[in-house]
Amino acid sequence: MNNKNSFVHTDFSPLQLHWAEQFANESEQAIDAEDMPAVARTVLFYAGLQLEMMFPPASIQPFPVKDAAAQDWLLAPEEEIVRALPERDPQADRRLLHLALLAVKPAPLSIEERHELRARAAVYIRSIGERLRHFTEQWLH
Repeated sequence: MNNKNSFVHTDFSPLQLHWAEQFANESEQAIDAEDMPAVARTVLFYAGLQLEMMFPPASIQPFPVKDAAAQDWLLAPEEEIVRALPERDPQADRRLLHLALLAVKPAPLSIEERHELRARAAVYIRSIGERLRHFTEQWLH
């Protein structure tokens, strides 16, 4: 993918690739174990990472940025990530982000919401894992 809404490909070290792939594997295990708080935190982390890669913070951009939204997305509040990602990426799964945000709050999800979060998160996390594996293969060859 080479559009502005795709993840930006940068050079990764083998250690970074191994860490990222391990994180993706652990994320899939959380889905299988139905650990919804862990699944929700993973979805929100990946959403923040996507924003970080699409819109790096002003401090690491090669030229001055006047965009007030150019912040460190990995440290941004979860509510801000859930609001910002669909604004910047029309393909973002708004419902998944909303369910993930609900799952990290003290109020429990309904059974239907838990099933929906699990199903949507499984697709999202596995697609990210596939991207990471693809990057690993490209990097190693």
